[in-house]
Amino acid sequence: MARVLGVAHDGAMSKDKRLVLVLALNLSMVLALVIVGLAARSLGVLRLVIGAPYVEGSPVIVVSVIAAVVMGTCALIIGTVETDDLNMRSVLLDTLADGAAAVGVAVSGAIILVSEGLYWLDSAVALAIAVIVAYQALKLIREVMLAVRGGSDSS
Repeated sequence: MARVLGVAHDGAMSKDKRLVLVLALNLSMVLALVIVGLAARSLGVLRLVIGAPYVEGSPVIVVSVIAAVVMGTCALIIGTVETDDLNMRSVLLDTLADGAAAVGVAVSGAIILVSEGLYWLDSAVALAIAVIVAYQALKLIREVMLAVRGGSDSS
C-alpha cells in the first residue's frame, strides 16, 4: 500500500495520502463488520435456531490450539511495533481476534468432546466471538474517524 501511495523510504507521506490510507483502513474495518455480521447470522443464529450439525471435537481442538499459538506469537511480534499507528493497531486487532477465536473454538471443541453432544456450543461460541470482534472494530473505526477529523498523525 505504501508503494502505491508513493510513500518515501523514510516513511514520510503527504496529508492527503495519509487521509487516503486512513480511510482505506476505515473501509476495511467496515467491510470486516459486515462480514462478521453475515457470518454471525448464517453460522451462529441459524444453527442455534434450526439445530447445530455434528461436530468432531478432537480435530477442532488440535487445529485451534495450533492456530492460537501461531496467532499469539504473531501478536507478540506485532505488539512490539508502534502502538499509536492505527494501521498496525488494526493488524494487531485482527491477529488478536483470530487468536481469541481459536482459543474459543478449542475450548468449545473440548467441551463438545467431553460432553458428547453439546454441538450447539460451537454456534454459541461463534456468536460470542463475532460480538467481541464487532465491538473492537467499532472502537477502531471511531478512533480512525477522530484521527481523520482532527488531522492526527496517529495513522
